Parts: sequence; C-alpha cells; structure tokens
Amino acid sequence: MNEKLCSSKLAVAILTLNERDTISACMARIPAKFPVYVIDSGSSDGTAVQARALGATVIESQWLG
Repeated sequence: MNEKLCSSKLAVAILTLNERDTISACMARIPAKFPVYVIDSGSSDGTAVQARALGATVIESQWLG
C-alpha cells in the first residue's frame, strides 16, 4: 500500500463526553501522521482543553443522537 496516499487520506475521529481522564491514553495510540478530530458533546471536565493540548482539532457539538 502506498504510505503517502494513506497518510493524506485518513483521519481519526473521537466522540467524547467527559473523557479527560482517558483522552491522553487514547490519543497516544494514534500514529502521529494521522490528524485527530475530537467531537466533544459538551464535556464539563476539561476534555476539550486536554485534547487541544495534545494536538487534536476539537469540534464542540451537542449530541444529536
């Protein structure tokens, strides 16, 4: 498989709600070449702040489903 093609086409999305205590371990398992998007559903524990500090793009959105 073409490594360059894969790294430019794949990303990781993580759905969260109050996962500050586990987001670091989760993101540590994701290869650095993949962009990470955390979709946070209104956490009150600092999940979004922690995810941003770890390099994720955070999208804050209320849970719709």
